[in-house]
Amino acid sequence: MQTSQITVETRADVGEAKKLRSMGQIPAVIYGPGLKGTTLHVSVEYQAFRKIFRVSGESTVVDVSLGGKIIPALVHQVDYDPISSQFEHIDFYAIDMMKEVETAIPLIFIGTAPAVKEKSAVLVTSKSEVHVKCLPKHLVHDISVDISSLSDYHDHISVKDLSFPEGVVAVDNPDDVIISAAAPRKDRAEEEEAAAAAAAAAAAAITAAAGPAPEGEAPKESAPEKGSEKKKE
Repeated sequence: MQTSQITVETRADVGEAKKLRSMGQIPAVIYGPGLKGTTLHVSVEYQAFRKIFRVSGESTVVDVSLGGKIIPALVHQVDYDPISSQFEHIDFYAIDMMKEVETAIPLIFIGTAPAVKEKSAVLVTSKSEVHVKCLPKHLVHDISVDISSLSDYHDHISVKDLSFPEGVVAVDNPDDVIISAAAPRKDRAEEEEAAAAAAAAAAAAITAAAGPAPEGEAPKESAPEKGSEKKKE
């Protein structure tokens, strides 16, 4: 199991968030099954969290050290400043190592798609992460997706095609498409034009097979719509 450790400190005044940020600290809370209903208000050093988060993300167990006690947790939510994109607040989710958790694991695309190299196909990514369920000890930072099987237009890789580590089970729909190879825009336009031409040709063939109306026979008039008849004066 991949783990990282980070030290946090208790913050007595929960209203000091702005002051903490000016001192290079990030306000945070810890809650979850591992704390049995208790919520802890803490702070963490900005640069320390940045380094840990780069490695752990939201799918790897982090050992949160508070006053010498280790609390296994996941980074559940990170709030960012809308202008500077700096970390504003963190939610640590304390877990029970003996109970399954559900989380999202990022997907890493590896390899080269022959459809791109040989046919100039365009790769369309539909999912960048997959939701899984497992014991915390089986969590991994990411899951690799080998795209070398995409050899032609319309080829795709679904959730059911992924290789999951031992003990990890996907909770997403097995048929959800993760990535697919699409024809270039020019080729798609030609395909659409060909389909339209085929539809027009089929309609013309049906009309020709029906033949012209018999000579002297006037086309049948459709019945007037209800309420359209005018009363005679």
